[in-house]
Amino acid sequence: MADVIDEIMQTEERRRAFGQRLKELRNQQRKTQKEVAALIGLQLSQYNKYEAGMHIPAADKLIQLAELFTTTIDYLLLGSSNEQAPISNTRLMNRFKALAQCQPEE
Repeated sequence: MADVIDEIMQTEERRRAFGQRLKELRNQQRKTQKEVAALIGLQLSQYNKYEAGMHIPAADKLIQLAELFTTTIDYLLLGSSNEQAPISNTRLMNRFKALAQCQPEE
């Protein structure tokens, strides 16, 4: 899954947009960076790098963030606001795990 996330977020523009979406969601909930970091088990400095667009969280942290902000991983990564019912984060994670088990030629 890390390879998929890395591929999606390879441009600086996408990483910055991701960070901006995180910041907006955090502000909507009136939480500090320190509070969000503690809620998902991170150091403040690491969470700050997410909002600054310097780093992208691992899959498990993406799931926690999506659940905390009541949104989807698609929205966090791509800004997608699909009108269809979103795939649950747990179901999406299971799909990524299955994909990781595939051989490159598959």
